Amino acid sequence: MRRIPTLSARRPRRSTRLVLEALEQHLVLSTLSPLPGKVAQPIVLHGAVVPSPPPEGPGSSSAAASGHAILGHRGMAERGSPAVTTTLFGPPILATPVTPVPRLVRAELFTHTNNDNKDHDTGIYLSVTTADGRTLLAGRSNADNSGDDSTEYNDYSDHTVPLTVWAPGAQKTQSGQFRVHLWQRTHGNDTWKFNAQVSLDFSDGTNLVASRDNIVLKNNNASIDFQAP
Repeated sequence: MRRIPTLSARRPRRSTRLVLEALEQHLVLSTLSPLPGKVAQPIVLHGAVVPSPPPEGPGSSSAAASGHAILGHRGMAERGSPAVTTTLFGPPILATPVTPVPRLVRAELFTHTNNDNKDHDTGIYLSVTTADGRTLLAGRSNADNSGDDSTEYNDYSDHTVPLTVWAPGAQKTQSGQFRVHLWQRTHGNDTWKFNAQVSLDFSDGTNLVASRDNIVLKNNNASIDFQAP
């Protein structure tokens, strides 16, 4: 009687077997707790991703903190370098977002004239510096000085004078408590009574403001100094 040979169970492919062995090794490691004083290291496998034991204690690497490891080129578990910061198939380790630094983009002078006007031929001069006086942030020379009435500041009128930014890109933290020096140059006698506000605008939409009310500038080279809070 002819014997029918029995079929033996097919062994899994070598690469599949190695992957399974690596996963089995991980499952065993994940049930173990590190010895006191030891830090759990990530299991790095090249090519795929499996969870690794969670890190404990200071000094644990970002790779261990991610909870992922990379499958080895032979499917074998290998100890990885703490420099690993991304995984091939698992979720990436996100870098901490960098907040843009607010930087100076614009400056202006706003005035409200009280009960004594500025003559049309009186020029406005202004300098804005950092609190220590070392950096000129913005300024303007001979603003609103002309030979006609268009540059006269009538009683109770409002005017805005754009300033030249001399330090574009200056950081907001460097501009805190900035100082203002404002003066006038007249042709003859002129007393100007007004309120003033200087605004520095930054790239994040915020601003810094310095203001002074009830200023009186009388005749040529009269000046006033004030500072942002």
